[in-house]
Amino acid sequence: MHFFGGVLIGRSYFLFLNYIQEIGYLGKTHPLIFFAIVISMVGLTVVTWEFLEFSSDYILHTTAQPSLANTMQDMFLGIIGGMVGHFIAKKY
Repeated sequence: MHFFGGVLIGRSYFLFLNYIQEIGYLGKTHPLIFFAIVISMVGLTVVTWEFLEFSSDYILHTTAQPSLANTMQDMFLGIIGGMVGHFIAKKY
């Protein structure tokens, strides 16, 4: 689920940044810098999501994060998914 969420988030950020380039709010950027911006935004989203899961566990006593290993796996899959989403959006 985190991988596919990352794909959708990466694609969305790619399309959003493309749009703001087209309307002139963001200048022409090198493709590697553009990729870094997208992945940074995906990373921020992933960390925020995991923080919300932690908060849910702490405040509501849920089990959204069963272990540290699970949290790291979720973050890794989200970022890898964001990379895949970037390349899918770039291709189409």
